[in-house]
Amino acid sequence: MTRILFLALSLLLAASGAEDKILSLPEDSGAVRSPALAAGPDGRAWLAYGTLAGEVWVSSFKPGEATLSKPILVAKAKKLLLGMHMGPRVCVWEKGMAVSWIGGADLHCAVSTDGMIWKAPVRVNADPGTCGEGLHAMAVTSDGQLWCCWQGPNARLMASHSKDAGASFEEPFPVQEGPVCPCCHPSLAAGTGGALLVMFRNDKDASRDLYVADLDPKKIRFGKARKLGKGTWKLMTCPMDGGGCAFGKGLVTTWRRESMILATTHGGAAVEDA
Repeated sequence: MTRILFLALSLLLAASGAEDKILSLPEDSGAVRSPALAAGPDGRAWLAYGTLAGEVWVSSFKPGEATLSKPILVAKAKKLLLGMHMGPRVCVWEKGMAVSWIGGADLHCAVSTDGMIWKAPVRVNADPGTCGEGLHAMAVTSDGQLWCCWQGPNARLMASHSKDAGASFEEPFPVQEGPVCPCCHPSLAAGTGGALLVMFRNDKDASRDLYVADLDPKKIRFGKARKLGKGTWKLMTCPMDGGGCAFGKGLVTTWRRESMILATTHGGAAVEDA
């Protein structure tokens, strides 16, 4: 029951504006873990999730529909990593969609044009076995480039992009030269005009603060990262929480510092989220 309610509550958040409905996956869906949501251009919400059997699935819902769609198997993954901010990610654009996950210490991505038939997954990381932390993010830019970033070896945050809708990925590169907080998940947010931003918890000067960096579309690299908020969190270990970010009328971020939940808008000063 907890599994079903968690998925239903997650879906309600994505379908705000529609009449509240308690929706669930079929009872025979297995041991579901790590749901992720994305809204498509047509208003349909897509749900990706993993199971303890090592399978990656998708289902969907559009306001006005009475039930979730029948789950579709995306792939069977080797040693699928789930829980603790690990698990599948999903993004949708006008001509297709993608689901990514980490299994067997590799980051995989599968694409579909309709959510029903899925192509065989491709490996995103160039060197096999370099995604063992299991933490990653995915986004698609307004100009159609699919991006992934992930925690690589030696606490280095890596990134790569696809110019052919997920059929292949370019050579990965580090988001910043130094190490980041190794057990906090990164986030990606896509804006208008091909804008892309990465958010991550840094490991700098004995502090674990959130930083953001913008993609330079000409260099195909992220610029210098800037710190969010005025305060700092002096911490010698990883809090295992990377926060979240999104573009609306501007950039909005939210994250944890000590016992507080904080937020910024347009990269401004942190304010407590009451």
